Amino acid sequence: MTQSEQAQAEQPLDEIFDEDIVAKAENLIERYPQSRSALLPMLHLVQSVQGYVSQEGISFCGKHLGLSDAEVTAVATFYTMYKRRPCGEHLVSICTNTLCAALGGDEIYQAVREHLGTDGKPLGHEETVGTPGEKGSITLEHAEAIVAGAEQAGSSVILQISENAVKFHHGRLGPIAAAAVAVAVEASISASVHLDHVEDLDLLHATAGTGASSAMFDASKMEYSDNVAATAAAAQWAHEHGLFLEAELGEVGGKDGAHAYGVRTDPSEAKAFVDATGVDALAVAVGSSHAMSERTATLDFDLIALLKAAVPVPGPQRTPGRMLPPAPNTSGP
Repeated sequence: MTQSEQAQAEQPLDEIFDEDIVAKAENLIERYPQSRSALLPMLHLVQSVQGYVSQEGISFCGKHLGLSDAEVTAVATFYTMYKRRPCGEHLVSICTNTLCAALGGDEIYQAVREHLGTDGKPLGHEETVGTPGEKGSITLEHAEAIVAGAEQAGSSVILQISENAVKFHHGRLGPIAAAAVAVAVEASISASVHLDHVEDLDLLHATAGTGASSAMFDASKMEYSDNVAATAAAAQWAHEHGLFLEAELGEVGGKDGAHAYGVRTDPSEAKAFVDATGVDALAVAVGSSHAMSERTATLDFDLIALLKAAVPVPGPQRTPGRMLPPAPNTSGP
């Protein structure tokens, strides 16, 4: 801990965040039907005071929103826009998500790392050249800019949270969903939040009330009849709670799931599955696949046309960046 951080840690909250900041916080909270929904703008507020989100900032947010420090911390650490330690006078943030990487983001990030590094050692993520806060100091970071990119393109976007992402955050969907939903609501384009590839029914049921508008329930590892029964029950529950539900057909006619190489979805089987389950979208296999490392996939456009004619719901393709169509209760303007 630096001397500056130590000094701040010894200050009472009301000295760090004065009456003016408290008034701004109360004004932010009043804009939301549930106080906890104001967490992201609250984190921006405390960061504007100290230059980063300190432990005191975490406690301030928790105190005014009725959240524990752990809940606030889970959100603060989920997004790189919130800094957990002092930054340099200048912050250089380079997007390195998939789309940015395809446009040279990784090469730019590496070049800047080497340029700012010392003694032949490239500068690392969230590391600073110089003393944080002092004139001429520079902090470097890599980041994702999904919503910002969608806003610039004038395109709608769906923010997906996977079951694995929830497991990484100790099985707690609430804080992650709160962060993603807040970003979606504040976006200038239409944005929504989707819980993807859920196999755990308890996790699916935890989606209710989070602000997410859709989920993908994956029972494709089950026998066909069990998949139909489980998916139908999931769809009924989802519709009762205002959620849009996607499913996956899985093993039908000896297939090794929709992810296997060479698998194609049969239009008649897809229609029968949708009719039996009542889902709103169905993951289909038409030549693409997850986690493609080479451009070897060939889409079967004839099959896509047949599926479109046979199945009365959208059919997201099995691609690394697939997205559902906007759900009925899509967030945002």
